[in-house]
Amino acid sequence: MELRNKSISVFCSSSDAVSDEFKTVANELGKRITALNCRLVFGGSSKGLMRVVADAVLDNGGDVLGIMPEFMKEVEWNYDRLTNEQLVWTRTMAERKELLINRADVIVVLPGAVGTLEEVAEVLSLKRLGRYFSPVVFVNTNHFFSPLVEWLDRTVDEKLMRDEHKKMWYLADDVNDLFNYLSIAEEWPRNAAEFATR
Repeated sequence: MELRNKSISVFCSSSDAVSDEFKTVANELGKRITALNCRLVFGGSSKGLMRVVADAVLDNGGDVLGIMPEFMKEVEWNYDRLTNEQLVWTRTMAERKELLINRADVIVVLPGAVGTLEEVAEVLSLKRLGRYFSPVVFVNTNHFFSPLVEWLDRTVDEKLMRDEHKKMWYLADDVNDLFNYLSIAEEWPRNAAEFATR
């Protein structure tokens, strides 16, 4: 996959209390996105890993698009470094999620909580049903996603999904592994709906 000039949507935490290890990886990811002349698409928050990755992109002259529900203005979560052209407001969380997915050529998942889980669950469901075709990659910092991917693997082992569905995601050890994988990643089959069920 040719990565230059792509849009990379990052799902991740909005908590400022996350570990420095997670922040370091988010910073590294932002720098690599900028070095490839890619655009960061993210949840628009001024908090947590969202802010760290966006700061890294902006600090290095990169391109950012934030997507945020209007109700978050009330708690001032919106990211004040974004211009009006760099921030899209939505009515609902569902609309935000739809744009985060539809405006992405690649989806990268960093540590997060239930919001991140909801987003990645939807995109994997869409991929299984043949409605999303691009790479989905978990960056497994400190083995954060190992339990989730073990569960996904078990759904295949228990015949809830097919063996082919293990190719819907990739578990990267770090940012280098992420971009090495993306350089060889292939598009998900356009006929995925034909083998969505057993």
